[in-house]
Amino acid sequence: MNCGQHLQQVPQLDLRDSSRLLETQRRINRVLETGQDETSGLPALDFFHTLRSLCTLMLYVAQPQDLGALPAVVEHTFRKHAQERDHLREQGRRQRAREGSRGVPIIHVYGPAPTQVALMAALLPKATETLRSSTPGKLVMAELSAQLQPFVQRLRDRNQGHLRNVARDCNFQGPLLQAWNEGLSNRAGFDHRLGLLSTYARADRPYTFDPQHVPQLLWENEYKRHFRRFFSESSVQDYTNRQLCSAALVKLVRETTWAGAFRMLDLPDMRGRASKAMALLNAPQNSHAFALALHDLAARLEALPVRANYQVRRLALDGLTEIPADEWQVFTEQYSFLQGWRQQRRRRHIAVWLWAQVTGGDWRLAPALRGMNVSQARTNYKRSVWQDLPKLHLLLSARAAQMAAEIDVACPELRLEFPQDD
Repeated sequence: MNCGQHLQQVPQLDLRDSSRLLETQRRINRVLETGQDETSGLPALDFFHTLRSLCTLMLYVAQPQDLGALPAVVEHTFRKHAQERDHLREQGRRQRAREGSRGVPIIHVYGPAPTQVALMAALLPKATETLRSSTPGKLVMAELSAQLQPFVQRLRDRNQGHLRNVARDCNFQGPLLQAWNEGLSNRAGFDHRLGLLSTYARADRPYTFDPQHVPQLLWENEYKRHFRRFFSESSVQDYTNRQLCSAALVKLVRETTWAGAFRMLDLPDMRGRASKAMALLNAPQNSHAFALALHDLAARLEALPVRANYQVRRLALDGLTEIPADEWQVFTEQYSFLQGWRQQRRRRHIAVWLWAQVTGGDWRLAPALRGMNVSQARTNYKRSVWQDLPKLHLLLSARAAQMAAEIDVACPELRLEFPQDD
């Protein structure tokens, strides 16, 4: 087929020293030869359609640093494009402000391919790498969604709304559209926006503490001082909000899903119950301050010379369903009001309280309440907390401290509150 171009006159680039661009070209050549991309499993037509959509997205929102290492002339070409694009966008914003317009400019992005060779050379390596997969021949949605998150964040950073419309304007289809929409959910993209892989992280590595150093319920003093304010518009209980904050802290040391973070804390998957709280954390007025507070706490936890091991404590007390008979006898000898009826219930409630104190856990998940009518058991326990436990506070606090010292030798203290600087 004659394309009407003279090869000696077509602009060319010397890519002999750019292995990344050469590998991109080899991959594209293989797709053209075989009719399928062996990495993603996409047929050739779908593969090139997806590349076109990804290139369109990058032309629309990417910055040079988003595209990876490139030859100087290629990087310069894209940088010039990004500067001109952002300048035009800012001009449009100012004009609308002068005119008092609330509208947004119509996006015309899915047009003809760029005619500059260097500009296409800037886009294609990142576009093809976005379609990598840990499972050869099949795209993994979570991986594809994570690859798209930096571009989602670029859009959010410039306060662009209606992000699902960007997928329409860039003509996203198939797996690309699915991954994009999944990445826009309240629970998706945390690592890139606020967490481990975000610009808020202190270094290009996970923090050095482990999930077992985080309690099921975030330390109450930290929650009240730095985190409760983010949930002021929510009717969700503080217990649930503290669990969510603890899971967010765990996600700073493990690349895991929210469900995975909850499992590491021996918590049930509470994404459904916490969806409103998660939405609040993602709200523009909260996300920046929440990320700063979370990473500040992570840095302070990392700096502690000694950390409690809450997982070891939970394992050691997994069978604590009631106070042992010999200990109960000591209690009843000191406090005669315990000698009355409902002794078994009281022994159970004291076990719940001790478990929560030693483990930093949610008392609602204590072993002593397993298998019971949830509503009635919790009502009875709350009654005990108000009536009996205040009278026993000194005795039980001493016993809880003793239990923590016996179980967690490396950190022989309760650690109900996060240590504060003097």
